[in-house]
Amino acid sequence: MRTQSLLPKRPSRSQKRGPAGQSLVEFALLLPILMIIFVGVLDLGRMYNAYMTIQNASREGARYGSDRSTDVSGIRAAVRAEAANSGITITDAMIPAPTVQNDGTFRDPPNNTQPNQSITVQVNYPFSLITTFLLAGQQTIPISANTTMQVK
Repeated sequence: MRTQSLLPKRPSRSQKRGPAGQSLVEFALLLPILMIIFVGVLDLGRMYNAYMTIQNASREGARYGSDRSTDVSGIRAAVRAEAANSGITITDAMIPAPTVQNDGTFRDPPNNTQPNQSITVQVNYPFSLITTFLLAGQQTIPISANTTMQVK
């Protein structure tokens, strides 16, 4: 007759090892990849926001220029003010002089404009990336937007 021991059975060595260590190693291997994806998506969202801000600033400059097309400094101020509302700093160097088109010819700067001519405002912005290591060291991506409106 066999008697059972009152002491609990000792687990063998193979039973002591569990999947907990394996899960930790897998997580440690995947965490950098997941973080790169997360930061890349974050950069993409920031870039889209900057593009929309630059587009709105260009539109605001063209809207201002459609009323006062000879006031180049006022057009640039309108662009800077609109971009500043979203936290983006635009300098005058990023805003080329607006152009006025009349029958296929461009004048730069726009002097003596007539109604029904169109004015084009372009804004250039160097977007700074967080994930520069993903694009082989490229630290900025140029974003450009232009808007054309009819002079009133």
